[in-house]
Amino acid sequence: DKEILSGFREFKPFIGQCKFRNCAHINEPKCAIKQAVEVGDIHTKRYQNYLNLIT
Repeated sequence: DKEILSGFREFKPFIGQCKFRNCAHINEPKCAIKQAVEVGDIHTKRYQNYLNLIT
């Protein structure tokens, strides 16, 4: 949801970088948000907070 995503400012540089335009950043392959979490560009706790809000 775009409204929820806007509350996660650290996600902004990665929005639009996913393989699929309709990526929900949950289970999709080549998700830029998930990749950013894996390399430490987005804190795991923040990503978990996002997941808690959308699921």
